[in-house]
Amino acid sequence: MQIEEKLKKIEKELQALKMLMISVSEIPVEKKPVSLRGMCKIIVSEEELDESIKTAKKSLFFGEKR
Repeated sequence: MQIEEKLKKIEKELQALKMLMISVSEIPVEKKPVSLRGMCKIIVSEEELDESIKTAKKSLFFGEKR
């Protein structure tokens, strides 16, 4: 009997979590643009960042593979 009670409790908690996830996903969230350059300046040099951005643009716009 104890196992059945615990299982029912877990099932109720799962159902509550599912409902919470559904309700949270329906809330509109304002998306803001983020500066990749600004974030990366902390961890890489300016030259390396410029080269990586050029490579990414070529890959994105021209279908170039590595």
